This record gives sequence, structure tokens and C-alpha cells, in this order.
Amino acid sequence: FIRDGLADRMVDYLVETSMLFEDQGMLSLGPEAERAFGYRYFLDLTSLFTSAPLFIVMHGVRDIGLIDPTALTNPDGRYASILLGGRAWDVTNIDWRSGRATVVPNESGEGRSRWLGGGGTMSAELIDGMRRVLVGETPTGVTLSKRTLATLDEVRTEMSWVRRGATTLVDDEGRLRWFTFAGLKANKTIASQLGPLLAPGRITDLSIPIDGTRAELAARLPELSEQLAVAVDGDLKFAEALPDDLVQSVLRARNTDPSAVRRVKSEPLNGAS
Repeated sequence: FIRDGLADRMVDYLVETSMLFEDQGMLSLGPEAERAFGYRYFLDLTSLFTSAPLFIVMHGVRDIGLIDPTALTNPDGRYASILLGGRAWDVTNIDWRSGRATVVPNESGEGRSRWLGGGGTMSAELIDGMRRVLVGETPTGVTLSKRTLATLDEVRTEMSWVRRGATTLVDDEGRLRWFTFAGLKANKTIASQLGPLLAPGRITDLSIPIDGTRAELAARLPELSEQLAVAVDGDLKFAEALPDDLVQSVLRARNTDPSAVRRVKSEPLNGAS
């Protein structure tokens, strides 16, 4: 980092933009830093992350787990029934000052769980593990219930086209999806370079919507870069303190998976013609 000169470049940028003030070799917070980060006594600068509080849920002296406080009450203000720790509970009391809620078992099994925010993306290694399970591999050291085994059999039958170590172009009622099993980072990287071969639709951890033939897609594969071909949108803490090209560099590093893209390029492409 220091050897590449980035540290000096960042300090120069911070001084130039008045984020830092330099006086005889001493650096201090400048007026722009005060404006951007001074709210709430520089809380963003002094905390690693900020998030909504989670409440501790207790059954007697037993700690059941943590839950988002919005799940503890119904829209009319009454205490709710929640799902936590593998079963349903009725909330009996909420201590808003201490961040604790007490519960009793709900024998009906009915309840809900609510979490604010979006889900995280799955890694290429995890998605590849899913693919291996779909083609028949059973995880070692894991005991599966009868219900789980029955559901797994149904999914394996439904996705019987999955092949180990291969990607597959699947025709689903006239709409093509390319199942890469590479994870969302790699799939977004690939999709950004497909041009007219990219069809409207959602890009997921598992697949990419395609408008084209298998031959056209196979011809495009060797040309794919491991890096995103478009500017990256996203939230980056302290982005104001970095030059735009460094912001893009950080976002690209966070949102790309070069090894997963290489894997997709190296694997056979099966499926619809």
C-alpha cells in the first residue's frame, strides 16, 4: 500500500479537498471532514459499523437468541408470536430500555420472523457445493431428516439436468437461463460483458438470463474478462474521502470474483441448443 504510493496520493487528495488541514507537517480534520462526518460527534469515524439494535429473547433464564425489534409487536401494538431457535414463541414482555424480550412457548407452532435489510450473496464455493449435492453427493457428517431427504429427492429430479463441473443452458418454457453455479459476483461480472446475449430478467447466485443460442454463448466465453465491464454502483463508507477511481477500484474488488469467472470459462457448456 505504501510502496505503491497510494497512501501519499490519498493524503494529498484529502488535503486538496479540505478533508484534512496541514500545518507545518501536522494533519488535522479540515472543514470538509467536519461537514461530511461531524454529525453525531463523528460517530461514523469512530465506529466500525452501525446497524439497527437487536433484542435478546429470553425464556426464563434461557437465552433463545437475537431478533429484530420490529418482529416483537403486531401492527396494532399487541405482542406478537415469533419464530426463533427452531420453534414458535409468544412474546409476554418487552423491556425497551435493556433491549430484552421474554417469551413462552407457542404450542400452535405459528409465528413469524422479520429482519430488516437485504440478504447477502453466496460464495462461489458454497454454490458449487450446492451443485455437487444436486448431482448426488451427500455432505459428510450431516444427518438429514426424512422430510429433508424427500425434498432433496424432489429438487434433484426437478434439476436432473445439472452436471458436475459443467454449466448448463436451460430452456424454461421458452426462456433461457444459463446456470453457472458461480455466485452473484461472478454472474454480474459475466453479465456485464454479454451485450445482446443478456436477456431481461434477474441475475442470481445460480444463473443468468440469456437471449441467444448455446453456440453463440460458447463463442463468447473465451472473450470474457474477469473484471466488471461497467461502473460499479454501491455504498462505500468514506467514499467522500477517496478519488473516484479509487472508489471504483474498491467497489470492483468487493463485487468481483475472478477465480469463479475463470472456473465458468473453463467448464463445459451443456444444455439447450
